[in-house]
Amino acid sequence: MLTIPASRTTQPWFQQRSIRKAVLDIFRYCSRKMSYALLMKPSDDLAWVSPERRLVFITTSLPEVPEGVRFDPVGEDLRRSLFLVGFAAHEAGHVRFSFAKPAGTLGELWNALEDERMERLMARAYPELRLAQAFTFLGDVASARAQEKFTGSALEGCLFWRWEHDRLAPRWQVNEQDADLWEDVRPLVEAAWQARDSNQVTWIARQILGLVRAQQQEQLQAPDTGAPQPGNGSDGDNRDPEEQERECGSGGASATTEQGGDPEGAGEDTGDDIAVPESWDGQVSAGGANADARDGSSEAAATQTPGEQAQARAELERQLEALRGGLGAGDEGKPIIPAPAVEAAGELLASGVEGYARQLAPLLRPQERPDMTTPHRSKGRFRYDRYAQGAEKQFARKTVSSKPQAILLDLLIDVSGSMAGKRLACAAQGALLVTRAAHLTGSRARVTAFSASFQEVVPVGSDFRAASSLIAGLSAGGGTRLFPALEHVLSTSPARPDEIHVVGVICDGVLSEPDYAACRDLVKTARAQGVRFIPVLIGNALQAQAHWRQAFGAAVPCADLAALAAMLKATLTAMRARAA
Repeated sequence: MLTIPASRTTQPWFQQRSIRKAVLDIFRYCSRKMSYALLMKPSDDLAWVSPERRLVFITTSLPEVPEGVRFDPVGEDLRRSLFLVGFAAHEAGHVRFSFAKPAGTLGELWNALEDERMERLMARAYPELRLAQAFTFLGDVASARAQEKFTGSALEGCLFWRWEHDRLAPRWQVNEQDADLWEDVRPLVEAAWQARDSNQVTWIARQILGLVRAQQQEQLQAPDTGAPQPGNGSDGDNRDPEEQERECGSGGASATTEQGGDPEGAGEDTGDDIAVPESWDGQVSAGGANADARDGSSEAAATQTPGEQAQARAELERQLEALRGGLGAGDEGKPIIPAPAVEAAGELLASGVEGYARQLAPLLRPQERPDMTTPHRSKGRFRYDRYAQGAEKQFARKTVSSKPQAILLDLLIDVSGSMAGKRLACAAQGALLVTRAAHLTGSRARVTAFSASFQEVVPVGSDFRAASSLIAGLSAGGGTRLFPALEHVLSTSPARPDEIHVVGVICDGVLSEPDYAACRDLVKTARAQGVRFIPVLIGNALQAQAHWRQAFGAAVPCADLAALAAMLKATLTAMRARAA
């Protein structure tokens, strides 16, 4: 997945050129358009694109991420990166695959359906970017934002069903009043996701509005006339058919060519007689294709005089020109940026690991230098007395090997119940960091998870993509017992004669006294055989630090991935220096 550079603390992130350029490059790559400018400022709207003005807008007021969001990377920089990648790719998808957005309620419903269709096409078009994860993350956040406004109407479900249909426990549920209507609407919604183009989505949206309009009219008529339900006959309604058609409107389900409706009239219907669900506020319009070129202050614009609106438009145009000049918007003739190398990126599950892995990689297998010759200790000075004795050749030179030993890194991860949450996420990122660094250098690594029992998660020589999936499947539960896992790792060591065996242990809790004693004996025996140990305490485990030092000789607390990576780098650097 593409990532956005981490922000510096010297200025707001949205003012930093590196971040703005990265977001614009992602949009250009995914949309295949080079002439768009990027506008970023605080707004209630999340993102929109205006093809007429060649402008893509992304808010700097990023929403809060609640618990339970899928693919949450956990971390301010990583979340910001996933937000920006998702927004840029989403709007690029509208540029590539969407037609013009209709007006009125029809347009809002069209956008709710078109978003899912377009995102699926984008995920298939760019598998190397793993956009499905970013879109799922954005959808879960958007759905959680609107959860308090849920009414359970069938029209509301046209938007939220695309985010909730694949959850084990959907947060959105249809209300009892609209249950029958939802049975008719839901197949249309899911059909729109597979539509051939945006025109088909527009047709499906009109059918849905027709069903909603028919139900609303039925609810209005039932208390007054006691008319039978639609579809059960028309005995209760003696009005003229033309009068019924005028009341139902020309754009509803009844206004089709099959029932004598006017096709042109149906095409003009925007569904404004049907209210847009309140829960859609800030959701649908934020990602609409062909959106108006707004500047985030639409409410204020409604109260402005024509002169003030003209000044605001002129100011926006000046901002666009400055953005195009500063970021090099270019023209359509320029080639798109090259696709990232999938083999090099390894389809990382945690995007923040790559930089740390590249720093750690040279320590696992340093660059090999060719054998070199060194001068004799005499430095070429001729001594006749030693020459006469035949002691040694005065200009002798010797050749020494400078090939460093590779490191086999065995990593033990605590997956007991106390590791649930951020601790396990940090430990999993540490495992991914180690496997990625080993993959970059061709060195070897193994990952074993332990709680009350143990299991080898990533065997030696595993493919990195498979290893990433296995690490992502780690879950916390059970007690903590280190000795069986440590004994297994040491007894089944795959270290070769030319490798240094290093065992890393990531744990958060206090072990039992028998466990400490047994591990201490194992460590003492293994050290005599040349095995090195790197114990890491995750989270607030200072109370256990003294016991760990007795068992392993050292223990370093690490609060996050950055501290863990820095500790591994420092420890392996010192280890290399001692071996030199």
